[in-house]
Amino acid sequence: DVQLQIFNEAGQMVRQVSAQELGQLRLGRNVSLFEWNGKDAAGHALSSGTYICRLVSVGSSDENLPYVKKGSLLVLAQGKIILHR
Repeated sequence: DVQLQIFNEAGQMVRQVSAQELGQLRLGRNVSLFEWNGKDAAGHALSSGTYICRLVSVGSSDENLPYVKKGSLLVLAQGKIILHR
């Protein structure tokens, strides 16, 4: 199962986006787009600042990622999000 995790500068996860919300991802050279509304998991607007994002695969029987063992965590990509309000 692929998830997008968003963390504040203190390292606290403020939002986790499920594979269903992300839609179909095209890994590799292709680009996938997900628009984040700048809200946390409870729906509260977050303040301006830098947030860290991490696209991960949580080990499952996903046939698209057969090299990921069940229960393991694989970081597929990571980066920064600058949120301006």
